[in-house]
Amino acid sequence: MKKLSLYIILVFLFFMNNSISQEKNETQKFIISGIVIDCENYPIPGATIQNLKSKTIVQADVDGKFSIETKINDSLQISFSQYKLQTLRIENKEDLKIKLTLEYHIMVEKPVIYLYPTTKTQVDLTLNFNGKLLTTFPKYEEKWNVIAEPNGLLFDTKTNRYYNSLYWDGSIELDEKHTHFDDGFIVEKEKLVSFFIEKLEFIGLNNQETNEFIQFWLPLLEKNKYNFIHFLINEKCNDIATLNINPKPETSIRVYMEYLGLDNYTTIQAQKLEKVERNGYTLVEWGGFDLENLVSESEFIKLNNLQKIISFGSGRRKNFEDFEVLYVINNKISTKKMFDKLNPSEIINIKTINSSKGAALYGELGINGAYIIETKKETK
Repeated sequence: MKKLSLYIILVFLFFMNNSISQEKNETQKFIISGIVIDCENYPIPGATIQNLKSKTIVQADVDGKFSIETKINDSLQISFSQYKLQTLRIENKEDLKIKLTLEYHIMVEKPVIYLYPTTKTQVDLTLNFNGKLLTTFPKYEEKWNVIAEPNGLLFDTKTNRYYNSLYWDGSIELDEKHTHFDDGFIVEKEKLVSFFIEKLEFIGLNNQETNEFIQFWLPLLEKNKYNFIHFLINEKCNDIATLNINPKPETSIRVYMEYLGLDNYTTIQAQKLEKVERNGYTLVEWGGFDLENLVSESEFIKLNNLQKIISFGSGRRKNFEDFEVLYVINNKISTKKMFDKLNPSEIINIKTINSSKGAALYGELGINGAYIIETKKETK
């Protein structure tokens, strides 16, 4: 009996000791170190790390590294602009490796919906946007209920007003696939109008719809020297929003444009566009969004394995030594050293060509532009 009592006491003391030890560990402060990185394992300098219990705040250094005072079971909150907030609980004293992912929130701008029934028709339209609606006109409340006429005029039964189209916009979080492209178009700002007329009218938009598209997007895209442009057409638009329409149109033409402003020219495989014939009762929708909040120009070039081609004479390079221009003397690829040896009296003409033409003529050797030199006699 005495042995049993002694055993019970020993067990009690053991658990008491473990409890005290655990409580001591949980209240004991210590310094924990770590690093904050992005999805490609690059450090995120300036990331904020906060101990939610003690309210202590530190920032990651230029290498993404940090140290902060904490205790077991404290919670750390890690944040940085345009990245998703992350919270983790401290379970031990091991160094931390924290990976933040980008918040892919963008504005879907100016989607407008046109309806062209063959006869005057009452139409119910429900918009299922995979984000947060911000502005609608006329105001969207569960659905739009309009009387549509063959000429495209829409009478809204709630406001008792006529409209040419239904308007909406909103904010949406996109995943990483919207930064990876197999195809698209690189368009100089001077060629945007002719590009849109050709492509949109091929897809199926009419003159008025194309003009309204250009009127909205042209001032935004002309701010960029070049634009990467990719179209989502019909079913591809369902990643952004779906439309439930009663009665259902015989033809639907939905076009969302994804774009990214570029300072430098590059090349990408041309997107093969879907052509839609307008037959009978037709619905048309167009809109778009800027990819800038998802990816920078350098990231876009890298992610899509594209060649950054600096425009010759763009004025953006700081030093001549930043790149090597190709020298072509008397139609033969040469070097700057050979050019420097030329006597000025031998030179008949020097012509410069830009990066895009250089790449077309000489491939990778000409991606930084070229000097085309003609001399009085053949150079050895």
